[in-house]
Amino acid sequence: MTQPPTHPGPMGYEARPATMAALVTALVQDRLFEHGVKYARIGLMAAQVEEMVAPELEDTNPRPADEALRLALDVVEKAWDTAMDFHGMYRASIDQCLRKVRDEVEEAMREHIRIRRQAPEGVRGPLPLRGCRPAYARMRVSGADPIPRREDSP
Repeated sequence: MTQPPTHPGPMGYEARPATMAALVTALVQDRLFEHGVKYARIGLMAAQVEEMVAPELEDTNPRPADEALRLALDVVEKAWDTAMDFHGMYRASIDQCLRKVRDEVEEAMREHIRIRRQAPEGVRGPLPLRGCRPAYARMRVSGADPIPRREDSP
């Protein structure tokens, strides 16, 4: 697989805000599922969000990834706020979910930018696996099953 071309900007690549909106929506859906919201209900809200976000972001051109992500985060966050409120979620739950997503996105951006800035010029490689023990990381990369099995199990 070829490496993507690098572009100006701290993240090193360009993206369309609509693409980044899909990332933000996936994160919101994950947080809602973790919060105990049923998957079908999450899907209904996601469909409503898509209808609200698409006209605003579908015709936007690629831009530095950090700009695209910030724009998408703002637009999608407002749409999810509206959808969750419409579907009867409590304000505290809405605020908590959206705050977690915003924090997660901003942390991922900061980490990506930090890693790119620390890398020697022209050097590319896999991102370090934060929080994983090296042996587990090697197993995941090798395709080995990291779940221990008893000798007598199939």
